[in-house]
Amino acid sequence: MKEKISFMINLLGCGLVGACLFFATGCETTSGSAEEPQDATEAGDEKPALPKGVAVVDQVDKEFNYVILKTSAKIKGEKELDVYRGDKVIGKVKLDGTRSGDFVSADIVEGDIKTGDTIRLK
Repeated sequence: MKEKISFMINLLGCGLVGACLFFATGCETTSGSAEEPQDATEAGDEKPALPKGVAVVDQVDKEFNYVILKTSAKIKGEKELDVYRGDKVIGKVKLDGTRSGDFVSADIVEGDIKTGDTIRLK
């Protein structure tokens, strides 16, 4: 459990450092023609939003047997959920209640879970 908390703190720290660097460097407007800004979705820079009721495996720690899930769903309590690869159930995880923003920690109960696998929240 100590390792999970440490990992989540490090994850938050990286995000804060990135945000500080982003705001510290600022944004400059160059002189010249007023060019239309390109839509981020057209450029492929933005990932599509997660559908409601779905969590995606963002990171896997095989050494300590847990995963970090990304979801915007408000998950509460300790639940055991199926993990899918496509339409096939490939394992199970048990939520442990640790959450930081859109990231939730879960213990691996069974299966060979990989980054990108999904969980359908009930």
